[in-house]
Amino acid sequence: MKLFSVLIISLAISLLAVKLTRQWAIRLQIGALPTARKIHESFIPVLGGIGIFCGLAGGMLAAELLGVLPANAWGKHLHFWVGLLLITAVGLIDDIRGIHHLQKFAGELIAAILAVAGGCIIEAFFSPTGTALNLGWFSYPFTVLWIMFIINAVNLLDGLDGLASGISLITACGFLVIAALGGLSYWVVLPIALIGGLLGFLRYNYRPASIFMGDVGSLMLGYILACLSIEVLKVAGSHRVYFLASLVMLGMPVTDTLISFFRRMGRGDHPFKPDREHIHHRLLKLGLSHLDSVWMMYYFTALFVALAILMVTYQEFFGILLFVVALSFSLFWAWRLGYLETRKVVSFGVNELETRAAIRPQIHADSVWHKIAILCGDIISINFAMYLTWWFKFQSGMINPLTIKSLQDYFTAPVWLVFTGAWLILFWLNGLYRMTWDVSRYDKILRVSKIISFGIFFILILMNIDLLMNSNAIERTMFNSNQISTLAFYWVIMCIAVNAARMLIIIVEKKYHLFEYSFKNTLVIGTTRQAKNIIRDIEKNPHMLHKIVGVVDRKAKCETFENYPLLGDYNDLPKLIYEHKIEEIIIAIRDTAREDLLNIIGVCDRLQVVIKTLPSLQSIFAGKSPELAGYSLVRAFPEKMMLWQWGIKRLIDISFAVICLLLTLPFWLTLALIVRYNFRESIIVKTPIMGKNGRVFNMYLFRLDKNTAETPNAYHGELPPGKLTPLGNFLYKTHIYKFPQLFNILRGDMSLVGPRPESLEWYRKHQNHFRFLHRRVTVRPGITGMAQFKYRYEESQKKLQERVRSDVFYGENITLSLDLRIIIRSLFLLFKNASA
Repeated sequence: MKLFSVLIISLAISLLAVKLTRQWAIRLQIGALPTARKIHESFIPVLGGIGIFCGLAGGMLAAELLGVLPANAWGKHLHFWVGLLLITAVGLIDDIRGIHHLQKFAGELIAAILAVAGGCIIEAFFSPTGTALNLGWFSYPFTVLWIMFIINAVNLLDGLDGLASGISLITACGFLVIAALGGLSYWVVLPIALIGGLLGFLRYNYRPASIFMGDVGSLMLGYILACLSIEVLKVAGSHRVYFLASLVMLGMPVTDTLISFFRRMGRGDHPFKPDREHIHHRLLKLGLSHLDSVWMMYYFTALFVALAILMVTYQEFFGILLFVVALSFSLFWAWRLGYLETRKVVSFGVNELETRAAIRPQIHADSVWHKIAILCGDIISINFAMYLTWWFKFQSGMINPLTIKSLQDYFTAPVWLVFTGAWLILFWLNGLYRMTWDVSRYDKILRVSKIISFGIFFILILMNIDLLMNSNAIERTMFNSNQISTLAFYWVIMCIAVNAARMLIIIVEKKYHLFEYSFKNTLVIGTTRQAKNIIRDIEKNPHMLHKIVGVVDRKAKCETFENYPLLGDYNDLPKLIYEHKIEEIIIAIRDTAREDLLNIIGVCDRLQVVIKTLPSLQSIFAGKSPELAGYSLVRAFPEKMMLWQWGIKRLIDISFAVICLLLTLPFWLTLALIVRYNFRESIIVKTPIMGKNGRVFNMYLFRLDKNTAETPNAYHGELPPGKLTPLGNFLYKTHIYKFPQLFNILRGDMSLVGPRPESLEWYRKHQNHFRFLHRRVTVRPGITGMAQFKYRYEESQKKLQERVRSDVFYGENITLSLDLRIIIRSLFLLFKNASA
């Protein structure tokens, strides 16, 4: 109760202080004006950090009066408070008068040194396995640099309304939980007072913000969070710090700052030069609103904090595993936001126009929040099913007599964590978090139940794996009635709980039009009778979730169609999709307008919006009916393979490459020496090739001639007959010169099965002749493929259209069984040609 009083007092003081500070800043015109880097559009007062400081200090004084703080708390942590006052003063002066960056740096340095002098120091890194890496004399400079790094990291986060304060609030809550678990009384009170101060400030800083925290707030928060990351995560009162958990707890500011630092260094810019390429800027560029971007980063922070708490709770192997999860999450979002892309990622298209979607598809906030809701529902359902199964097995008396098996055993040992993680990975690999809104609820329940059934069967096999593998243990009971009944109960409860939670979320979303079931901005193409019927069906059935923003036709003959504005013609589609944030396109043109249909799909598919059309046109492209009530449309280009299938395909590629390299190593080493001896040049020639998603990579080939340019010319069919030497001609005719492509497979540039690798120039040359040529780069190029075994290279140049169609067909109908058939057919042709 006393701790709650501290929270309320700090909140009240912060609210009052922020209000008064705002009035004072407005009167003295101390604030931020719009600039090229700023998101806001008018003058906003700063100095809101003063209110946070007042709330923090007031809460700590209240804790002293209430007797919550330990004895001599102020004297013991005097250096911390002096450093806090100093860094707050530096930020205040910078906000009011402005100071040179070296002066600010000096203030941060002195504040960090004061904190270290007071005992806030990292003498050793404590690992999850219990070992420690002593830093020795380096512990002092490292700790100072760490504190300064976090101060600047939080300062860089202060770019959107409520962003830095909200992230600091979530992180402070995480430190509070860890401190409470560790019994650290002082470092429990401090986060509580800080949380109160931040809540009071967020009342005025949440969008639309009426005050900013300024440097006085961001520098102060960075200093406090840095000190908490050391003090709260010290092990057993020593100066050994569980530093991996500190990194994860501060994962959001650390990730953003490291990305910014390396991005600027890679461009040759000053590493601390400000720009508009931070994570929140990228989220805005990818289509999220201001508020959605802030909440997305709140979600990132909450995930990092949860992982850090679990790392502290479950150390050893699970601590390392959780750190790997956090690191993988950071790398995934760095890739998703486009930070890991190189300058070799290119786009080809009409007039070489490169759209944002060509680099990274837009992020739809509604879809993301739907997935998060489903994920949370799954976590609750999985653990609920496990609890009921524990009760059924050990407490109900239906199987065994009542036992003293405690539920706590499942939480002190990370059994629940293993089960939850395993189920979530299984669901993810099977695409349960990618099911779109237009998949029927029956199909969703059926898919979930099938995957749960597979998981239960796997658990049954795992429980008896020792008996199945040991022939001498057959007399022992295997698949006994207790196992079967328990797993049967678990299966039933899992199916009911997971499906019920998902259906409940979907019902709520549909009723209130939230997230995935919010209305989709839709463009209708065509002014035909079918278009008129579809529009009327949509108007009569709101559950179809289409919000028609307008109509597009081949030639705009009037201003409206069925009371909707006629926005333009087919050439305006790219502009209209971005201006109106179109999510779905319904094509309802005449059945005879085949060319128009292909042109429209070719343009819209590059812009990565959902394309639907009439079932009568399904034969023109790969499609799937979502089985919607009221009318039937076909979704163009549905995905054919699950993540686990892509994983198996990649595993086959790696296995094939490794086995071939090992089995034929002596032959290829001998050949490499012959090539080197004959040509007196490097053995391998690199040829630029357009890879998956437009990434250009260097494909490896054995040299065919002393002139390096002749090898890529021969590969692309641009070499005159008789140009090569006898050795080069032999390598070319037998295709042995392509053997180094196996190294491209190991690197992930190529696959065993896929379209023939072609250069960027080849794509640009043919881009205007084949509408769906860009679909060819949706998969990795391959050593063999559907078009490659149907046509020899010389023949395929004459039948280029058929070859491209085969490659596009493969990309749209890719399955493991199709790959297997192509491999078998290729091997058959290889042996047939060899025998001939």
